[in-house]
Amino acid sequence: MRLTNMLGPLILSGCIGHQNVEVSPDYDSSYTKSSFQADIQRELSKHDPVSLSVLERDYTQRNSNDNATRFRFLNDSSESSFVAAFNPTRNELILPFYTNDLEENEEVIGALDHELWHSIYFNVFERGSLDGYDGPSLEEAKEYCSVNVNSDRFQGVRDEVEFNTQFRGAMVRYNHNVEKLDDIESLFRNMENTLPKIDFERFRGYVDDDVIDRIMEDCEEYDSKYISINLDDLLEDSSFVDKIFEEREYIRSQKGISENLEGQEKKDFLEDLLGHFEIFNDYFEEDSLREQYDAAVELESDLYNLGFDYRVAEFESKINGIDRETAELVVGSSEITELLEEKSTLEANLKSLLLRRDIFGTPQKRSFDDVMGFLDYITIKAKSNDTIYNCDEFLAREFDEIYSLDFQEMNEQGWPLTRESLDFWSRFTVNGEPMFGKGIEKYGLALDLIEKGKDPEKVKEKLEFAEDFKYQRNSFNWASEDFQVQGDIPSFENMDDMVQDMIDNMIENSEDSM
Repeated sequence: MRLTNMLGPLILSGCIGHQNVEVSPDYDSSYTKSSFQADIQRELSKHDPVSLSVLERDYTQRNSNDNATRFRFLNDSSESSFVAAFNPTRNELILPFYTNDLEENEEVIGALDHELWHSIYFNVFERGSLDGYDGPSLEEAKEYCSVNVNSDRFQGVRDEVEFNTQFRGAMVRYNHNVEKLDDIESLFRNMENTLPKIDFERFRGYVDDDVIDRIMEDCEEYDSKYISINLDDLLEDSSFVDKIFEEREYIRSQKGISENLEGQEKKDFLEDLLGHFEIFNDYFEEDSLREQYDAAVELESDLYNLGFDYRVAEFESKINGIDRETAELVVGSSEITELLEEKSTLEANLKSLLLRRDIFGTPQKRSFDDVMGFLDYITIKAKSNDTIYNCDEFLAREFDEIYSLDFQEMNEQGWPLTRESLDFWSRFTVNGEPMFGKGIEKYGLALDLIEKGKDPEKVKEKLEFAEDFKYQRNSFNWASEDFQVQGDIPSFENMDDMVQDMIDNMIENSEDSM
């Protein structure tokens, strides 16, 4: 089973889209942590020995072999949970904790072939740490990928990637703008409600008149430009923010619809949705919105500082007044005692006010263009293009195809291989032996069967995990490597114990450092 047009969030280390397989059919209604671990081992055991040699099987101990990729299980509590990932910085194959969600576990198993290739690529091409390797150089591999991806055969895939890159970029901008929307509305409404109520005359005598006059002028300008507009402007422009919210609600109403669509109907739906993403995002490019936001932020900051300076000056004025009053009274009188107590309270309040400003500072002037939002947009577009234009990602999809035996339509997540493709993969050897002999032999046999009219799905079902096979008087042997993952896979079932272990470790570390 392949996920097509998967437009969800990025996987942890930068892979968009994975092949998907069904978990082993040999389980009853309950799918346990042991089932999950057994499926991980089953999925990896179908690979050739050289591929598995890059993996450290015991992830409970820090691997002594620095060249081996170590398993790491990660608790990802974000809404956009990852499927699987390879982290080249730490040379780790990262999987999520076990959950009792069968569908989530199925996607994790389906991603293993893809992520295993990233480990192989890292060890062969980037570190050169696989002893006895002989085969294509990195330059030759890149040339192979480039020639294929730019061929006529990949025209449809290129078109899909171009659309999906545009779609993902628009979706990231949409999500970022949605986060800004509540802030924008709250800021505008606050200005509308606050400005008419401000009595600037109360500040005089406490704050410099020039400062008060400048802020008054700014408020009057803001009011005349953005609030007290004439009726014609009101009918034409006042619903600008409301239009943004209406567009947002329409987009939200489309959630989940594409999951039930296929083919041209799904393509038309996504193209229409892209149009609405772009309409929504274009609102945030309007100069008028940006100008009003920047003016409101500036005004909000000035009003805060005006109020703060007024409060400080008010306290200081009252304290000075008490000093003048006590100077005229008899020392030791009850009136002086009462005034000194009042002064002490005022000084404490003033100190608290100043301390609060020292700790929390003044409100930060928020930029309409958030740098992180821009970086997210650039990153997602780059990662989306990587799905076929990055050599590592291109080869990961072909490696996945070889061992998953998928022969469905071509798309950015994968494509059927040709016999010429198999010739390229057969060039990878270690000490003269094919690195991927088992997978290539199975795939070549699968091509023979499909060319003779066999159903690709049934071919996949028969061959993917087969350890032996007979065809036209030929016997094939693909003995399983019996890959055993050593250690107890973490799960959300034992989170309480994990939290307690974390607390205990923190306490121990703090005691050691004392």
